[in-house]
Amino acid sequence: MNQQAQYPILLGISATVRDQRIEVTDELLLGNDQGCDFCLPGAQVAASHARVSWTDNALQVRRMQDDAELFVNGKSIATVQLNAGDELRIGNCRFMVKMPALRPPSVLRDQAPASVSAGRKWLLATALLALVAAAAYWYLR
Repeated sequence: MNQQAQYPILLGISATVRDQRIEVTDELLLGNDQGCDFCLPGAQVAASHARVSWTDNALQVRRMQDDAELFVNGKSIATVQLNAGDELRIGNCRFMVKMPALRPPSVLRDQAPASVSAGRKWLLATALLALVAAAAYWYLR
């Protein structure tokens, strides 16, 4: 199995970082300083803006400067554990968290979702009922 597929990926989804992939193998410093592990564009990005860490199968992001804004799923945060499917925003750079080895919490549930065919059964039953009602109306007039 490809070892790289086990690491989380930050996939760029905004215009400034579209389709850029940042693989998080351990720890990365994100900011607009050339000394960062990944340099992000934009005036709202601090020199050392955020640190993303992958340890013990947990992905965490931490704001590095008090005045640097960091958002996960639209909420301002200082530090938080990231899950697959989360949106990370640093300045005007937005990333989707992808975790090939893990599934997002919304997918991990006890019951399987209702099948599409169940919806078709309801549609068929409704059409049949309408047909019977029309036949009864025509017969009784």
